[in-house]
Amino acid sequence: MKSYGGYQWKYAKDYIYKENINLIIYDEKRITVHKYTLDDKYISTYNSITEAENDTGALKTNIVKCCRNKVNSAKGFKWKYVKI
Repeated sequence: MKSYGGYQWKYAKDYIYKENINLIIYDEKRITVHKYTLDDKYISTYNSITEAENDTGALKTNIVKCCRNKVNSAKGFKWKYVKI
């Protein structure tokens, strides 16, 4: 682990987060997400949150909030991280 200015630093690809017993692996800031209707019907998959933002106009921060169950939807869609 690297340190500078009293802080410890790691690359995003080195993190593994545990969420609801399923693992989400953050690989160089590319997080795959699924897009659903508000009725939970699958629509599509995006290889990154940035790709989802560019395609739908939903802000990245709102997509992440939705994936983390902080809000119910972003730009009229439900979003979920792809579980590995």
